[in-house]
Amino acid sequence: MLPITVIDTDEDDGKNTTEPIKETSNTSDGNKIESANTGLDEGRSRIIEKELGDSSLDQNKEDEEGSDDEGSDDEGEDGKDTPKEEEDPQEEGVSQTRSETKPPREFGRIFKAVHKMLKGAGTKYFVDPDRDMIRMSATGKHATYNAIFDAREQKEQLFVYVCCPNMAPVDRRLPAAEFITRANWGLAIGNFEMDMNDGEVRYKVSIDVEEGEISCKMVQNMLGASTQTMERYFPGLMSVYYADKDAASAVSTVEGEVRFISQ
Repeated sequence: MLPITVIDTDEDDGKNTTEPIKETSNTSDGNKIESANTGLDEGRSRIIEKELGDSSLDQNKEDEEGSDDEGSDDEGEDGKDTPKEEEDPQEEGVSQTRSETKPPREFGRIFKAVHKMLKGAGTKYFVDPDRDMIRMSATGKHATYNAIFDAREQKEQLFVYVCCPNMAPVDRRLPAAEFITRANWGLAIGNFEMDMNDGEVRYKVSIDVEEGEISCKMVQNMLGASTQTMERYFPGLMSVYYADKDAASAVSTVEGEVRFISQ
């Protein structure tokens, strides 16, 4: 499965500061996913507020210069090369919300795997070290989605959420629930879920890595599966929200097939 590539975003009072710069990559079903330089809209994803709280995200300072003197090198006093320390996600120029009253902490292996994958893709993302969570935005053909990585180190689990930017209207939540139930049938990786209280819909892919290893490719595939599936079903979901289309026909239109229901 091809990954979804997302490029840097800037935040300034919750608004985009630059025009989107899009790139495209082909998915396994022939659709295109575009990456964009786009900010995260605070009102578009309740999960951000619910799980990250109201703490503000400030851009980190520019990367520190590697040396104070122009002619310095990596050799120690004994003439031998000084070994380089392992890179810390906190030093990569990402935005963070770590409480000032809390001391620095060590990131777990799952969090580091997510960071390594995103860094390799050249992605700017936003981090909540207090909760081991990372968020970013991904732009497809139909919409821009908020993506969240939730690393649960103690349980050795990783959850990837891709959130629909549109909440289901109150009077369309039951049809929307039917839509995602029908869509979930037969999905190989992950599932849709909806909060009936406020109408938020998101796609979730999770993994348990107890006594196992987690690689950058695994994280990449989790993000790709989540974003591509949300992108595929988004038009059908919107037709249920706003065009009063029934769930069965909306799913059939998306999947290009008629599902036979036993009477």
